[in-house]
Amino acid sequence: MSALMEKTELGESKSLTGRTYEELRSDILRGRIAPDKKLRLKDLQERFSTSLSVVREALARLSSEGLVRALDQRGFVTASLTLADLKDLLQTRRQIESIAIKQAIELGTPQWEADVSAAYAALATLDQKHGEKNYLSEDWIRAHEAFHQRLIEGCQSKTLTAICTGLSERIQRYRYLSVSLAPHRDAPGEHKEILQAVLARDVALAQAVLDKHYARTEQILTDAWSSVESQNNSRDD
Repeated sequence: MSALMEKTELGESKSLTGRTYEELRSDILRGRIAPDKKLRLKDLQERFSTSLSVVREALARLSSEGLVRALDQRGFVTASLTLADLKDLLQTRRQIESIAIKQAIELGTPQWEADVSAAYAALATLDQKHGEKNYLSEDWIRAHEAFHQRLIEGCQSKTLTAICTGLSERIQRYRYLSVSLAPHRDAPGEHKEILQAVLARDVALAQAVLDKHYARTEQILTDAWSSVESQNNSRDD
């Protein structure tokens, strides 16, 4: 086999692994695959029309991110969701993003300000069109994630940004499975407060309103997830 053919096959394998990984990751984060769900290699092989080695490599990547866990000689299962884990994720996010937003305001460029403003405008447009009915739509979720992502990208630290993104994505799993139990909140108003503080380059105010925003999220999600766990325990009794 020529070097060119070997390189081509390697590239195709990486592409297949990447596609399998991305689709499975999206399904897990969006709640389309339930927690503690056994992932059968043969089923995934058929779904993605690929090899078992590609499926295993994709699952290994997901395992390294804490989204699935390997069972000794028995394949893989999606990671559990627990109230204790949710609280840990939320509290850690509040601490880490306080650092990130401070650094972003201190180091952020005019282009960063423009990117944050554009992301906010896109999110606000969806809020005005659909209100709370929008909170599980793919468009709103992407716009919401983009706004929070733009906020922290000004910190100019790939490591810090990656940590914040990872925490946000893991929290998203809980949001999908409990949003129907969440009470009303003025999320558009909260996002506007954050934007105004950031554009004013007021570090203390930005940290305060962002923390208040996440504290509200923490209260809503922990209350909702407590209800989910209570319902699950009642069914088990």
